[in-house]
Amino acid sequence: MKIAVRGGHTERCTGSVGIIKELTEDRLVKDAVIKYLKQLGHTVLDVTPPVNYTSNEGTDLAYGVNKANSWGANMFVSIHFNNAYKTYNGAIGTEVCVYNKFSEAQRVVDGIASLGFKNRGQKVQGNGLYELRETTMKSMIIEVCFVEATKDVELYKRLGADTIGKKIAESIANKKVTSSNTTAASTSLKVGDRVKITGSKYATGQTISDWAKKQVHTIQQIKGDRALLKEITSWCYLKDLQISTSSKKLEVGMYVQMVGSKSVSYTHLRAHETLAN
Repeated sequence: MKIAVRGGHTERCTGSVGIIKELTEDRLVKDAVIKYLKQLGHTVLDVTPPVNYTSNEGTDLAYGVNKANSWGANMFVSIHFNNAYKTYNGAIGTEVCVYNKFSEAQRVVDGIASLGFKNRGQKVQGNGLYELRETTMKSMIIEVCFVEATKDVELYKRLGADTIGKKIAESIANKKVTSSNTTAASTSLKVGDRVKITGSKYATGQTISDWAKKQVHTIQQIKGDRALLKEITSWCYLKDLQISTSSKKLEVGMYVQMVGSKSVSYTHLRAHETLAN
């Protein structure tokens, strides 16, 4: 299945702020959802706008919707966190907003609720929400929990974004992530591979910054289930790394970036793709 996944909002089109900040947390959950959906065999496109993309809400929403539609996604998943002040008057729990009810959305809300959150069910929004109205495939907006609800936030912090993202992915796929899924995704990695980071925390426990996730890194050393990344001298779990598309085999017609100091002969470089240095 082709699944488009989006983390809601931008710095200039901000989401809910309470004990935790929606913009920060939805991207952590989004990264975990993408990681585990890939491990479960799905093709995933991250349609999250850059964090400083726009201050216009319509432009922000259109970014992910347009990418999902043009890609031909079979499902669109948008990760959000709720705010009880304006709408729910002190409510708690998790819910999934949909255009029409469907089984994957029910599994998601039931799955998150199984972690301890109050189950608020599927909320049919019809034409009321842009992401549901304008997408051309099954779509859901996941409201993980309420940012200013003490009980919700305590549970969210105790579980962590990775656990919640994993549960969402498993619920969509209707399949559990197993050690064989993780092993299959990581055993092909080797020293010298160019990779991108998909996880939210280093193997040492510190949070991985957005800039580090945007860079392409070189595996310098592999030890057990961890890899040392040369450029940042940090250890990451193999399961949180994926081969960068820029590391693929060179072919005629590709755009490349020259990183050496000498050339063998005059070369005419044309093409299609830029290889990261």
